[in-house]
Amino acid sequence: MANVTKDDEIPEGSWGIFRRLDRCPEERWDSFRTIVDRYGAKVGHRSMISPIRAQRPFETVSSDEPLYTHPPVSESNDVFCRIVRGLLPAIVVTKDKEPFQDPYSTTPIKESLEEYKAVTIINLYSPFARVLKPPIEDTGEKDIPYGIPLVHLLTKHYEHIELVPVEELAALISTTVSSLNSIISYFEDKSIPFLLSQYTFMNIGARAGASIPHLHSQSFINVNEHGQGSKVQSFLVAFEEQRKDNPISCLGCHYANKDIESDYLGQKLHIEERVIEENECWTALAEYAPERDGHIRIIPKKHVSTLIQLNDHEILLLADILRKVNWGLSYFIKDFGPQLKIYWDRNILLRQQFVGYASPLHMLIDIIPVQIVGGAEVFNDHRVCSILPEKTAEIIHEYLKRKPLDSCP
Repeated sequence: MANVTKDDEIPEGSWGIFRRLDRCPEERWDSFRTIVDRYGAKVGHRSMISPIRAQRPFETVSSDEPLYTHPPVSESNDVFCRIVRGLLPAIVVTKDKEPFQDPYSTTPIKESLEEYKAVTIINLYSPFARVLKPPIEDTGEKDIPYGIPLVHLLTKHYEHIELVPVEELAALISTTVSSLNSIISYFEDKSIPFLLSQYTFMNIGARAGASIPHLHSQSFINVNEHGQGSKVQSFLVAFEEQRKDNPISCLGCHYANKDIESDYLGQKLHIEERVIEENECWTALAEYAPERDGHIRIIPKKHVSTLIQLNDHEILLLADILRKVNWGLSYFIKDFGPQLKIYWDRNILLRQQFVGYASPLHMLIDIIPVQIVGGAEVFNDHRVCSILPEKTAEIIHEYLKRKPLDSCP
């Protein structure tokens, strides 16, 4: 292991380390659609303006292949591969499940990580200010987003989630859990009340926002207690409202265990018809009110509100169902993408409880393909979809029964 730079030699903004106020990211809220909630946190539309983000590399592969099938695999020499081989510096938070460097470390290292299945590093091109160092003394009128940006990556080069062996995909989830645990514990040890927003997600494909094709996920940990966007807030509030009349009843638990016919809005849910795949711990369904055609939601059968509450067995079965439903979704897009204008690229979003909030949220995982939207769909939070989720589930379920899982669309 080799330390590669001294603190004062780190380029401004790299790994979220700033000395100059004019280079720090800035947080702004749209005052026409932002409120302050009962926790004193802002809720609305937030923009984080971060100059260093424009410097990040884009290593996607262009091709003339159809947009509805797997893109070609790039050479295994992207920036993440070079970090794993010890050729580029990184701040390494966890190696597999084991903590390594402090989340607030300012010491990037070069070290081979090839003996591990998955690691977590600090994002080099941070949208947050992670560490402020002298000569910054006063932030003045500028609101700075403080936080920790994590990148969780497989040490082997994969680009399609359905082709990752289950044990390695489980390792990616496990390193995510360990790194989130270490950060949450860091703040809990301070023994002061705090709000902590955590966003864990995976961008797959250039149209979904992935700048590097090497399969990885990310977690943005916002630690300045400023609040969150209104879409996230809608999940937190909805679970509170649903539990008011019956505090021991959880819609997420009922959904995952398929023992409910209608929701508290009076909607008939057609759960059995929408199930794509399930196992001992998880149920995957075509979403009842999809954000895009092909939207899949994975729900844990036991009540957990955050990823860090999962045990190793639950993580392994999550990796298995993630692999299967993404494989089925890829076939669905290959066959129906041209008609529905759904691209192969997709986002995987983890809806989980924020630390410091009392909402009884049941964790949800959304897999949302890229589909072009516009007009009224941009104007407001609604979507016009073209295929019933029950039909989507029927089609994908048939793929999982009839096609060999190791084949590629």
